[in-house]
Amino acid sequence: SPFHEIRKPKITEINREDRLWFANYLSEWAEDDFLHMACSDEFYIYVERKPNCRNDVIWSRSVDEIPDEERFRMVGAHPQCYGVFVCFSAVKVMWVAKEVGQSWNGDYFRKVLTENVIPFLKDPDCVVDPESVVFLHDRAPCMSSLATQALLEENGVDFFGNSQWPGHSPDLNPTENLGAIIKERVKRKILLKKIEDLQDMKRIFKRVIDEINNDTTLLQTLLRSMRERLNAVVENNGGATKY
Repeated sequence: SPFHEIRKPKITEINREDRLWFANYLSEWAEDDFLHMACSDEFYIYVERKPNCRNDVIWSRSVDEIPDEERFRMVGAHPQCYGVFVCFSAVKVMWVAKEVGQSWNGDYFRKVLTENVIPFLKDPDCVVDPESVVFLHDRAPCMSSLATQALLEENGVDFFGNSQWPGHSPDLNPTENLGAIIKERVKRKILLKKIEDLQDMKRIFKRVIDEINNDTTLLQTLLRSMRERLNAVVENNGGATKY
């Protein structure tokens, strides 16, 4: 399933009003209209799989039969992680690996927008129609800053600005779901191949993205789900949804 439940933030009364306003703002959009959106988000993937006390079970008739290497799992105090920015349309996924030691601050985010996102949005091979594409990102500080908003406007990018996109609404950003799918597929591959460093992780991540780029049905299903997401917001009186 392309839908993975994500943690729901606490929604205030103001958030409810903003979410209802946004749902009403897009009330005339049909499912296929959302195929013109390009949604984005950033997330991290850990090189070492985190221990899972529920699933990491070894069946044995005796403790003595279990090899020592299977009895203990070494967990680093600061495990390496792979930071990624992802933007996807109805036809393609674009991604940027975060530079080591770099935070997602405004300057770095605007660099990613200038060098990667804006060219992606204007490329007819990457979006349904460069003339009608609408960029979507949440209200993270790097996106909501006035400098970032001005950069997008100066480059003729249509996007949901601070006065439009409702806060505390990860359930309205399909990239949250795509990110969960990517992380799950990467973790499955990690189980099959030992990861030595971030370069190994990068190669695995690229293979997963290549797989998804060959599955435009998944991308389009996620974008079309915006209609149902907004309807659910109205049904829940602005509250959180199952997405």
